[in-house]
Amino acid sequence: MWNTNEIIDLIDTKHFTQLKEIIKDKNPADIAELMDELDVINAVIVFRLLPKEIAVEVFSLFSEKKQQAFLSHLTTNELDYILDKLYFDDLIDLLDDMPAELVKKLLERTSKDKRTLINQFLNYPKDSAGSLMMIEFISLKKGMLVKEALRHVKQHALHKKNHLYALCDKYT
Repeated sequence: MWNTNEIIDLIDTKHFTQLKEIIKDKNPADIAELMDELDVINAVIVFRLLPKEIAVEVFSLFSEKKQQAFLSHLTTNELDYILDKLYFDDLIDLLDDMPAELVKKLLERTSKDKRTLINQFLNYPKDSAGSLMMIEFISLKKGMLVKEALRHVKQHALHKKNHLYALCDKYT
């Protein structure tokens, strides 16, 4: 699918417009796979050519090692955007395996409310129910028509990977 040498050549010759054209319609998983084959500097260049929302999704698909290596090469604006837009469970996974000093620096860049929530989840034992649960959800009201429920989900969806649960009256 990708010719890594061609991508590296486009970077080396600064043909960024052509490179942007090649990657623009690719699946984020494929882009992440390509970037795994590149050194960190070249991967950052490709990353910066992506639309922001795609860049965050690609970042979430990196291995933890690649994410950590990547962070030191990002600008404060890029870092702030990722911290703000990364799915909460992905953010927790990222921070959970980082050195404490780096976590501290990253947490300083988040709001007080978000920092409190992050710290709460980081304090759960690894692989416990608390560390694995999702806190982002959409609630549908009993009696909603399918059309209304779908509209509500589309309006309030946090991201494409939402889970929908059907609850009995006891939990509504």
